[in-house]
Amino acid sequence: MPKARVLTVDEQRYFRELIEGLLADEGYEVVTASSGEEALHVIEREDFDIVLTDLVMPGIDGTQLVQRIKERSPDQEIVMVTGVVDVKTAVAAMKQGATDYILKPFDRKALSTSLD
Repeated sequence: MPKARVLTVDEQRYFRELIEGLLADEGYEVVTASSGEEALHVIEREDFDIVLTDLVMPGIDGTQLVQRIKERSPDQEIVMVTGVVDVKTAVAAMKQGATDYILKPFDRKALSTSLD
């Protein structure tokens, strides 16, 4: 049985596959989405313990995605993953309901710790 079901959202294929591989190695069941829009469609059909989303994406960005998910499911755990090193951005994500904020590049331990 997996540790948890995780939805990973990132427009960059490299990061989706990297996170998917790291988490699968740690015992998580991982589903990926390439956009905020796709993530919302997936969430309508499936439940996840954790949503891991990039901040900067075309269309629905990470902050908007957090807001939309929280409207639907207020208790959903959401971790923001981004290369944007800006305290205001981190605070905005947390105010929207993100439970953690990880900076790219990250290592396996930082990723695992944010999900435990």
